[in-house]
Amino acid sequence: MLKGYPMTVDPFDVINSPNARAITVYCEAALRALGLTVAGEAGWGYPTSAQSLQGPYTFIIRIHRPHFWETSHLYTSADIEGYGAGATTAAIQHDIHRDLKGYRREYLEAC
Repeated sequence: MLKGYPMTVDPFDVINSPNARAITVYCEAALRALGLTVAGEAGWGYPTSAQSLQGPYTFIIRIHRPHFWETSHLYTSADIEGYGAGATTAAIQHDIHRDLKGYRREYLEAC
């Protein structure tokens, strides 16, 4: 169960939690930092089994222009919960930056 969500019975509670939103906001800021020509988004997918609150939850990063690109990461509810407490913050931010650095190197610096 997520802290602050004692009645969590739905995966949507996890992907709409303050920590999940904080991860999305962080990633979208990192996307904007790539420059004005980049248009992208980040968001969450929920477990294929509606019974599994533990996850994995899919965090999707998608860039529409200048070149279409998409990647994703799987995180458990504990990973998402740990983001706000600092337990998983560095690891999740590292995943985001590693992916966006790869996109920049492949599509933006090569031009």
